[in-house]
Amino acid sequence: MSLRLTTRTTDGLKAMVDLALHEGQGPIPVAAIAKRQGIPSDCVGQLLHRLRRAGLVTAARGAHGGYALSRPPPQVSVADIIQVFETTTGRPARPLALEGGQAADQATRLVWTRIEVAITAALATTTLAELAAEARRRHTNHTVNHTYTFHI
Repeated sequence: MSLRLTTRTTDGLKAMVDLALHEGQGPIPVAAIAKRQGIPSDCVGQLLHRLRRAGLVTAARGAHGGYALSRPPPQVSVADIIQVFETTTGRPARPLALEGGQAADQATRLVWTRIEVAITAALATTTLAELAAEARRRHTNHTVNHTYTFHI
């Protein structure tokens, strides 16, 4: 089973991981994030604007302006980021009610509730610091080429 997130959400996660990878280097320009992550600059700007409104990043204007994380990476969960872009947490859609009446429908609801709880817990306990550490292990140039599909 896969968890599908929108392109906007995965790009938002990539931008946040990029900021985490460059934490402590001052404000990071939108163009630099866009180039490293292969996301159009205007899209990165829109994503970071939403993340700023949500309080996850700060912005600095001017010649040396850009964006930085507003909290340390260990204090930002994947759920925090996803909530900015998704109206739901990207959970798999529940199937239509099964034939066989209400008892069978209620019984299958138990499985979907357990899946939802597991997904919510995984997203809430996975931090931006963990994603940045994984990106460092996998990519020496700090390009995050990950689709963020979680398997349960």
